[in-house]
Amino acid sequence: MIPFLTRQPPAVFLGLLVLIVAVEGVLAANLYLSGRLGDWHHFFYAADAVHLGENPYEAHDRGYLYPPLLAFLLQPLLPLGYETAGAVWVLLMAGVIALSAWF
Repeated sequence: MIPFLTRQPPAVFLGLLVLIVAVEGVLAANLYLSGRLGDWHHFFYAADAVHLGENPYEAHDRGYLYPPLLAFLLQPLLPLGYETAGAVWVLLMAGVIALSAWF
C-alpha cells in the first residue's frame, strides 16, 4: 500500500488529511456536545482567574495542572462564553492536529 500512496499526487495526501481532520472534528464535537468536556472547564476557569488577576491554580475546583501560559493565552476566548469558547477550542485543537500531521 505504501508504494501506491507514494505514487499519488500531493492532492491525494491533502484530501486524506482533510478527511481525517473532518472526522476527528465531528467526533470531538460529538463528545463536547454530549457533555464530555475533559479538562475544558479547568482551562476556562483558569483563564478567567488570570483575567481577574487571581491564581489559576486556585480557580473553580482546583483542578488546573497546566502552565499558567495556557490560561493566559486562552483569555481571548472568555467573552464568547463557556460553551462557545469550548466549541472554538475544539476547532482550534483539530487545526493544530492537522498542522502537525501536515508537517
